[in-house]
Amino acid sequence: AWSPDGTRLAVTGGEGKVGLVSVGDPFALQQIGEHLLGTLAVAWQPRAQRFATSGQDGYVALWDATAGTQLKRWKPGVAATQSLAWSPDGELLASAAGKVVSLWSGGGDKVHAFAPAASTAVALTFDKPGTDIGVALNGEIAVHRVEKSRYETRRYKWPAACLTVNFSGNGRFLASGMADGTLHFWNRSTGKDCQMRGYDGKVQLVGWSD
Repeated sequence: AWSPDGTRLAVTGGEGKVGLVSVGDPFALQQIGEHLLGTLAVAWQPRAQRFATSGQDGYVALWDATAGTQLKRWKPGVAATQSLAWSPDGELLASAAGKVVSLWSGGGDKVHAFAPAASTAVALTFDKPGTDIGVALNGEIAVHRVEKSRYETRRYKWPAACLTVNFSGNGRFLASGMADGTLHFWNRSTGKDCQMRGYDGKVQLVGWSD
């Protein structure tokens, strides 16, 4: 994950190491910590010199990229924390640990935990305004409203495992890659679905053009 100013890259590996690489010296990897059993996710906080990681050990860690030190480490749940996403303003960090999606402040304090889903959450993303968070689950995309006054949830169904979730720039559509080799688009206001078929395997990455 790149830093917001594009000068540093946070690097994590399957063996669990967490490190930093500077653009000025791309061959020098500075190891600053690790997750036991392997690191699963890394996300840089917008407009800040901090980033978060999570791993098979179940922990989320917050790192100071300038000092190269760990600021905080906590465990959202029993299961491994396999996905992280920052809100666009950097005020909230979302984590997915097993079936539970939780929201944390920029300093790592718990803000809210949504009710456990029926299946494991495998991917997270915020929409552009930061008012909704999409969660990829087995058989559906759940969209949680993250305003403190109303933590509502809307669901978009499909009978296959959803592997990715991504909001269009204007927020009108949701896209998800599926384990059955399809790519789905939902109109968020009507809930109507359209799809693309013909992929040879699982669709694991989806991105919108600007």
